[in-house]
Amino acid sequence: MYGWLVGLISIAACYAPVTPLDVPCSPNGTCPDGQTCVADTCVFPSGVHGDAGTATDRDGDGVADLTDNCPDVANADQGNEDGDKFGDVCDPCPPVAGDSPSDADGDGVADACDPNPQAPGDRIELFEGFHHGLPVWARTANWTVAGDSVRATAAASTSEYLALPIMNPDHVTVAASVVVEQVVANTLAHDIDVAVPNDVSSDTGIDCQLYQPADASGRDISLWDDFSKKEIGQQALAWTNNTAYAVSLTHRGQSYTCDVVDPAGTRSVATGTSSSSGGSQPTAVVRAYAVTARVNWVMVVRSP
Repeated sequence: MYGWLVGLISIAACYAPVTPLDVPCSPNGTCPDGQTCVADTCVFPSGVHGDAGTATDRDGDGVADLTDNCPDVANADQGNEDGDKFGDVCDPCPPVAGDSPSDADGDGVADACDPNPQAPGDRIELFEGFHHGLPVWARTANWTVAGDSVRATAAASTSEYLALPIMNPDHVTVAASVVVEQVVANTLAHDIDVAVPNDVSSDTGIDCQLYQPADASGRDISLWDDFSKKEIGQQALAWTNNTAYAVSLTHRGQSYTCDVVDPAGTRSVATGTSSSSGGSQPTAVVRAYAVTARVNWVMVVRSP
């Protein structure tokens, strides 16, 4: 991984007066005496430094810097949705693994998560990987913990929503990893969606949906305006049960973009416009209608 530089560092370590710190592991995973290889770096057990005799912990979260996946941002739980070297709270793209992710515009949001990868100014406002179960957010009753995810069980002709704690749901991209496990029979329609803006008092919003009609005549993604009761964008997509899809909705003024990525990385996009203001207290939700569905993570990226 580090090429010839690893060899030079390893040789120099043999002659150092004290055991060196933060030495990259050798290509075969070996380290100086007393250290072990953790995340490509040689560390002492429990992160103890050989020269100082104590562990440093810059962010004060109780995890030593040498083993902390976010050494400058407190995260005692070490949550790491994608399993790369970055913990969720400092990851430039928490759901997409990458130890050296591309960030073309240098705004701290990696290209894979950036709705505007060529224009700076975006920031990750919220990421929730449900590592500790259901957060204390506004929601309907039928949400439960499902391992490292949460599950909505929406009966026929009913919906279940989970409201995200964000203010001013404009100039945002709200994304979620969703899995439809079961479609309920004998109802008007079925969908799992991200809605922004959304008025929870009336359970009404502008939705980016994985949609199936009642007669099961086909499946698609639908950009649906609940306020005006009309579809403002659509694209065919034969989505399947028990498969994870990344569903996102970008809201900028009157413009909306519904974006769905399947496991192969293929994108389906629907766009539309609406003049709706989102009700008296607009927010953003993930919502299930007449389906049992799992939500693996949710993320909000704020744009200028």
